[in-house]
Amino acid sequence: MESNHSDMRKPRTILWLASLLVFMFVTACEKEVEDPEACYTLTIKKEGEVIELADPFSVDAGRAIQFTNCGHADFYSYFPGTPGHTWSDFTEQDSLETTGYDTNSTGDFSITYTDVGTYTATAVLTNRQVGDPFNYKQVAMDFIITVTEAEE
Repeated sequence: MESNHSDMRKPRTILWLASLLVFMFVTACEKEVEDPEACYTLTIKKEGEVIELADPFSVDAGRAIQFTNCGHADFYSYFPGTPGHTWSDFTEQDSLETTGYDTNSTGDFSITYTDVGTYTATAVLTNRQVGDPFNYKQVAMDFIITVTEAEE
């Protein structure tokens, strides 16, 4: 009986390819989650002009503050700092319930405070490993905003 060498190589080739695929899958799953890149500029519109705010942030009551993202993350949310919506009160981070708000995919958002006072607005940027909700890195940026009486 004649021996066919190509038939003997098939099981080895299949085993080698299967091993390679398993290795690629395992290493892909263990990818390191990167730190989010946190960066925001705050602007207001006043008399038709866009004005960039500088720290310490101050705004008239009733005037919208635009938070423009200049960083990068997979997911964005924000907490305006109003009663019931503060990042510091959000302690169960594994919970699906949140007192914050998701932003659009760019991470931009806008807040309008109607009451005079001081608020701590927080932007939360999160990078998460696909398929593993417990493998994530998160950055929270606080903005202390003083809201004053509107000018007449």
